[in-house]
Amino acid sequence: MTQTGRDRRQPRSKARIGATILALAGALTVPAVPAIAQQKPVASDALDAARAVFEALPEAERKAIQDALVWTGDYNGTVDGTFGKRTFDAIRAFETRSGLAADGILTPAERDALLAAARRERDAAGFAVIDEPRSGIRIGVPRKMLTERSDTARGAIFRAKRGGGSLMTDTIPASTGARLEDLYADLIAALPGRRITYKVLRDTWFVVSGEQGGMRFFTRFAATRDGLSGFTVTYPPAAAATFDRLAIAITNSFDPEPGTAAPATADAVGAAPAAPTVPGDNAFTAVILDSGKALTSAAATACKAPTVAGRPVTFTARGETALTEGSFRMQGAPVAWHRPAGADVEVFVLGHATVGGERRLIATPGRLKVASDGTARLAAPVQPGMAGAPVIDRSGALVALTGPLPQTMARVAGIALSPGVPATLAERFAEGVGLPEATATDDATGLGAAAAAWQARIVAVDCTGG
Repeated sequence: MTQTGRDRRQPRSKARIGATILALAGALTVPAVPAIAQQKPVASDALDAARAVFEALPEAERKAIQDALVWTGDYNGTVDGTFGKRTFDAIRAFETRSGLAADGILTPAERDALLAAARRERDAAGFAVIDEPRSGIRIGVPRKMLTERSDTARGAIFRAKRGGGSLMTDTIPASTGARLEDLYADLIAALPGRRITYKVLRDTWFVVSGEQGGMRFFTRFAATRDGLSGFTVTYPPAAAATFDRLAIAITNSFDPEPGTAAPATADAVGAAPAAPTVPGDNAFTAVILDSGKALTSAAATACKAPTVAGRPVTFTARGETALTEGSFRMQGAPVAWHRPAGADVEVFVLGHATVGGERRLIATPGRLKVASDGTARLAAPVQPGMAGAPVIDRSGALVALTGPLPQTMARVAGIALSPGVPATLAERFAEGVGLPEATATDDATGLGAAAAAWQARIVAVDCTGG
């Protein structure tokens, strides 16, 4: 290897650590697309609708979806719970392969199907996250595939029988003087038979992947308090279909210092701290009807000085709903109502939610459950500000309004938890507000299409006076 001036000043043992790592491991690469590529924001109506649904979910569920998409072979990014074009495209790929509407939005039933498919793949690999004692890292190991283990001086090698692939863990003590950028430079250096396909260096970690000696390799190292820790995965190109997704799953499981996280603490009596809460009833959503009036939940009449789109309004109660005294300019498709097609139906909820201190239009799937006495409850991740939000069925018609939300709602990872809220069926108020009945249709709409058709009719109601 040709050395730079900086390389020549390094001790020979230090400059050759990268080569030694690849030699020991036998060599992985990121699949055709880099394994931990970062997501880029992309603006489009369909993507925005899908983002609204995704971001309304608790963080743990968002990460579970991304992890499942890794195992189905559709996602090759970081499992971090954030939504970008990479997650959007991955969901659409899964939907297309499953014969579903490729809108980037997973209904509860579709999420269950995705998680089940991922579980089968994970179980087939015997994937388990372990604390590897010799290197001190936490990492996922496909135990049913890499069945043979041997220890090294600073880690372990997990190998498949008959050269089917390997995973090597390693730690490089600070006493060696090795720096992250030096190890990175050694791994990306031009050598006969080595081809680098992806490389990225950050302040505290790096990733290098490529091919060497007829094997693909993927190496990730991170700086720790005690030196450098990381791993290398290698496999033959013939095993890429299996190992590509394994490499991503292993990367997303990697924790170079598992002992540094602050332990969870309980209160004095040993119970977990209560989840923080947010007010659920200080803002609402209204629907602009064809009459030009705004329709929302009757709970909005408790507002002392309500505003719609920044305009002061007065609400008059109409049973379980309320109408504005003034009128608004009508936009978008006409509003019509429809009876739910059963006692448990798939619906969409669209409203101006308060998430992270901001009001924004949220579109989320859910289920409307209708009791024999005509009362209804909505099972959906409804957020503060969405009381009065329209509940729309698969035909695109209004079937209910979201009822009043609890005065306080538990919040986890910035998302309010709403296991179920009351809903007012459209047939109970349609005549009183002059709402026409929708023409029966067998056509089904997706959440993205519903959001696009309804968004011009949905406005935020703010309770500025309490």
